[in-house]
Amino acid sequence: MEEEESKELLDECWEMIFDRLHHKNYTPISTISRLLQRFSNLKKIRFCNFRGDLNEAVVLIARSGLDLEELISLSYDQYKRAVWYEEVGSNMKNLKVLKYSGGHGDVDLVRIADSFPKLEEFYIDHEGVYTITVTDEGVDYMSSNLKGLLKIDLSNRAFITDKSLVSLSKNCPLLEHIKIYEYNKVTEEGISFLVNNSHHLKLFYISKDLKIDTFGVNGSSSFLTNLRSLRLQDVDISDEFLFSIAEA
Repeated sequence: MEEEESKELLDECWEMIFDRLHHKNYTPISTISRLLQRFSNLKKIRFCNFRGDLNEAVVLIARSGLDLEELISLSYDQYKRAVWYEEVGSNMKNLKVLKYSGGHGDVDLVRIADSFPKLEEFYIDHEGVYTITVTDEGVDYMSSNLKGLLKIDLSNRAFITDKSLVSLSKNCPLLEHIKIYEYNKVTEEGISFLVNNSHHLKLFYISKDLKIDTFGVNGSSSFLTNLRSLRLQDVDISDEFLFSIAEA
């Protein structure tokens, strides 16, 4: 028993290790392996500016026996990403939160929908210049297969139209949180449909150069029942829109 205890490092020592990892130019995969053995009850893992082979690290995590609920991979290293989708999806069926940078557009959405059936929160961070865009077809497939989706954050490379908003509203009845950035082709009609048919919506954010006269919410108490945050960036808002919100 004493020998086993002597092998355990104090929390202060692990803090020093993590601090050194943050400043290292390269993180060997053996270090990741040791950390996974030490913290066998991890539920959340975040890679941010990871200095090492990210794909190898994620595959190692997938095979570690951890029952992860959240995986955040903020790296533009896209090489062999399909491999870790398959690995993580096969071994971590309870994953609920996934966030990553970069991507291959609709192909990624299809793989994610097929690999993580219990996903509740999905984020595509701002992608690189040469990445493939997300389209309506990808959003429709993903939303059709992830009925329990609560939050979705589409990047500024999501080239979507009103069809995506309709798909999300119809296919994901529990949707609470949606963010849409520039380069989309959504209109006032699509936004109105989403707002009026997503009864659990708490946060809606859109960055788009368009004019909104009304969300069509006159007399609709469901719109304001759960909504806690509404952000319309670069949007031209009319007086009629403000009156419709006040009267809802």
